[in-house]
Amino acid sequence: MILTSRRHLRSRALASGLLWLAGLSPLAAQGLFSDDEARRAILDLRAKVATLETENQALINRLDGMAKGQLDLFSQLEKLRAELASLRGGVEQNSQATSVTARQQKELFQSLESQLAQAKERLAKVEPQPVEIGGQSVLVPPEEKQLFEQARGQMQSKDFKAAAASFYRFNQRFDGSALAAHALNYEGTLHYAMKNYPSARRALEALVERHPDHPVTADGMLTLASAQLESERPTQARQTLQALVKKFPSSPQAKMATDRLKSLAAPKKK
Repeated sequence: MILTSRRHLRSRALASGLLWLAGLSPLAAQGLFSDDEARRAILDLRAKVATLETENQALINRLDGMAKGQLDLFSQLEKLRAELASLRGGVEQNSQATSVTARQQKELFQSLESQLAQAKERLAKVEPQPVEIGGQSVLVPPEEKQLFEQARGQMQSKDFKAAAASFYRFNQRFDGSALAAHALNYEGTLHYAMKNYPSARRALEALVERHPDHPVTADGMLTLASAQLESERPTQARQTLQALVKKFPSSPQAKMATDRLKSLAAPKKK
């Protein structure tokens, strides 16, 4: 009986324990009932926590990236604003500079045009100009041409005295001119026409001495010989004619000089 009573007590205690367990939560009851299931639950929870942490970090990174992107965008916008402001300032400065440059260019062009006009004016005073004489065009400075043409115009107007004086001034001022031989020949011929034989000899002797090979010298030598004869210098006249024939043998003046030499050699009739 004692054994049966003990069994009965154990049964009642077990029943009471089961009734107490029935009042616990299902998870606690399950944990009490299965260790494997509890371990799995913990592992699942850890996995979920790890996943949440990963997702949270990704979200943080994304937010950080977005914030950085916004900062970069803001920085770019500020940079663009600064560049735009600088560009506007540059445009205003360029506009002012363009205005100043345009004015300076205008003033420069006006100065250059003025200088060019002055240069042309100076050039016109020294630029060689043509003079038609002896079937040729001779280039001489304007000042020489002006005086030469003045003297030649006076000669053509039969104002021999004024023309001779003008040619004399020309020869004094422009001794090295390309027209000097013509001027000396004209001067000597004019003096001869006015029977001013000493002045004729002076000019024509200068022609022969300074321009011995000039074509006009042949004419001058003929006139010189005539001036020498009029001055009663036949020997000098003969020498001048002989020199002419020797210097310009094929010229018409040489033939005329030969005829004069023959007449000078012939005895005078009484």
